[in-house]
Parts: sequence; structure tokens; C-alpha cells
Amino acid sequence: MLREVDCKEWQIVFARTLQEYLYKNGFKNLIEIRYNKEGKLYTIKNKKLYIDTEKVEGRPFEIDGEKSIKEFCKVLSEFHGASEGFVPPPGIKINVRWGKLTERYKRYLKDFERIKDSENKTSFEAALEPYWEEIYKRAKEVMKTFRSIQYLSALEESMKKREVCLNTISKNTAIKTKRGIYLFEIFDSGYNMIEEDIAKLIKRGIQKTGKKEIFDIVLSEYEKYRALNSNSIEYIKAYVSFPYNTLKLVSKYLKGKEIDYEKKLEKALLRDNQCNLLGV
Repeated sequence: MLREVDCKEWQIVFARTLQEYLYKNGFKNLIEIRYNKEGKLYTIKNKKLYIDTEKVEGRPFEIDGEKSIKEFCKVLSEFHGASEGFVPPPGIKINVRWGKLTERYKRYLKDFERIKDSENKTSFEAALEPYWEEIYKRAKEVMKTFRSIQYLSALEESMKKREVCLNTISKNTAIKTKRGIYLFEIFDSGYNMIEEDIAKLIKRGIQKTGKKEIFDIVLSEYEKYRALNSNSIEYIKAYVSFPYNTLKLVSKYLKGKEIDYEKKLEKALLRDNQCNLLGV
């Protein structure tokens, strides 16, 4: 089945090599990328990329409730187990995401600090002011975790193991078929700490259900299939709790991007408060 994809050519080649590694390690829940008649993994038509995949009947798998979250936990844990240790063949690129999210956190936090003492506040800055201290305190608390020796050691251990993450968990990540849940797109996959994937699943689950209990549900279900390190819970909780939406919005504001900041601030604060597991 020919379908258009929104990614780079190298990501398709990478995805196929990762698929082969996963198959070898017993993970079969994938929509296979196939070679075309010319022996290539993609076709370019009118500057658009297309791939040939096996035809599988199914619908997008929406992670929107406890049942679907538990189902996806099994697939995610098995993906993490089967992909660990992957080394791409010579000449094949791979996403390397270790530490990149926390570096982004640091940049956003610096931007957030800049806005505190600005004079002649705009309407957006005035709307943010009542929440600034609370958001700042939470962000700083999270960054304590990511600056700890324990976290840096865990990051190094992830590198040694060559852990691989999906890096993106959305409605396009998987499909539900009669045979089970199949990963639909793995183009964003690459080296990263598995705690980030788990945190992404938890955040999506909390935002979809409005229940913070999703944190415990995901950890409990994930560990039925794959054990986590002793400090993993702390790192996952920190990833989930970082006020990412609010700080990202402020960063955009300082760069002068034209959007309705006041309207988006309300939504950002709501989403970040939903996912605050620190009690700060």
C-alpha cells in the first residue's frame, strides 16, 4: 500500500533498519516498510515522499482512557526491550535525543526569568504575573532533579545500553487491528532515555482523562512487562511535571511570534497544572 509520509528520506531508511532489528528480537507489532519495484524504500513524486507498506486493516489507536493506556503500555515496554542495543549499519543516520529535552528546559527557564523584571508590562505579562512565582518554583524544582548526579548517571547508563525511544506518542503513532496494536510510524524514533517515552504517555493520558492517577496506572502496567530503575519514577515525575506549555509560550512571546498569547496562556496553565505531580 502506497502512502505519503511527512519525514526525511534518511528517516525512512533508518526506520526500516530498526524494523529489521525489532523483528529479529521478536517484536512484530509494526507496519512493515517495504522495498518498491526499483529496490528503494521510498518514492518521490511532485516533491512528496511515499512509502510502500503492508496493507493492514485498522483504525488510528487513540490513547484516551485507562483501557487504551494499559494496552499501549504493553506495546511500549516491548518496543523498549526489543530495540535496546540497536546500532545502525554504517552510513545510516539515527536521531540522538539524549539530554536534548532538558537542555530545552534550561533555555525556556532562562527566558522565563527574563520576563519577571520587565518594566511597562504588556497585557500578556500582566496576565502571567499572578502565576509566575508558582510556575517558576515548579520549574526550578524539576531542574534540581535533572542536575543531580543520580540523573546524570542514569543518562550515561542509557547511553551505554543504547536505549531507543519512540520520541513521539500521538494519534498517528499506532493503529488498532484485529491482530492487536501496531506501531504505524517510527520515523522519530532514536536514542533517548526510556523515561521520556513513559512520561509522554502519562502526560497524554492525564490530559485526555483529567486523572492524575494515570501516573500510577502507567508505571504499574509498564512494570508488568519490564522493570524500571530505582530512580526512574522520580525522573518520570519530573518530566511530566515540568510546566512546559507555559514556558514554551513565554519563549515564543519573547521571540516576537505573532499569536494570541493571552488566550493561549489560559490553556497552557491548565494543561501544566493538570500534569503537576510535585505538589509545588
